[in-house]
Amino acid sequence: MEFSEYFTSLLNNRSSSKFMATLDTAQTPNIIPVFSLESWDRSTAIFGEYLMWKSKRNLQTVPRAGLLAVLDRTQCGMAICDFDGFEESGQYMEALQKNSIPVCSNSADWQGYRNAGRLNYVKSWTMTLTNGSKYLKKLIQLRLCHSRSSKAATAMPISVFRRLNKSDSIKTLAFVGGDGYPLAFPAFPMIAPDRRTILFSLSHLPTRPADGQSVAVCVLSADNVAYQLKGKFHPLRNSRGLIEISEVFTACPPLCGEKIGG
Repeated sequence: MEFSEYFTSLLNNRSSSKFMATLDTAQTPNIIPVFSLESWDRSTAIFGEYLMWKSKRNLQTVPRAGLLAVLDRTQCGMAICDFDGFEESGQYMEALQKNSIPVCSNSADWQGYRNAGRLNYVKSWTMTLTNGSKYLKKLIQLRLCHSRSSKAATAMPISVFRRLNKSDSIKTLAFVGGDGYPLAFPAFPMIAPDRRTILFSLSHLPTRPADGQSVAVCVLSADNVAYQLKGKFHPLRNSRGLIEISEVFTACPPLCGEKIGG
């Protein structure tokens, strides 16, 4: 099996925003930006391991990953892969070091990758995202539809709330699919009507999480600041979804993975 040429081109484009979703043994998803992701060949992707302790542990216990590449907020490719291990040296590490990209471009303490990870292709999808007037219509509908009072005990910090509501932030959704693989999808549009709740459109998703299922959201702002939020999904009418927040983490240097809410 091979990656499509379209997905390979997205993954190898240095302007693409790239994300990796993983699972722990309780099937709780985790999703972070991984800018080093690239296609080694049409059946293999590689990435540099650096400041991604949770994802590394997940891959070593549940060796499956979901990949997402987004370019210009309009072009998108997703894939699921089997994790095939890390190596400290060799051809993959040499290639990654040559194209060295830190976890986020504002990483002042960049010291190079610890290991090279290898992912074997299983399946991929492509998607053209809504923009222009259709996007604005969906965004307005989201802002008008919220009436449910949230039971979430966790309030996201104001810095996260503001970035999640910025129109130029990239927002992604991760959950485990029916085949046991973590799935990573773009979540446009997505808003936080308050600091305990996230609303987003489901209309573009090829599959959806179940009511009450654990999900994770990654928000990557235009200035390369990233956060991860976790919670429970609940479907709403008219192809919309709600997430009640339970945990919030940083997802970029200097405090990658630090819990800041919940």
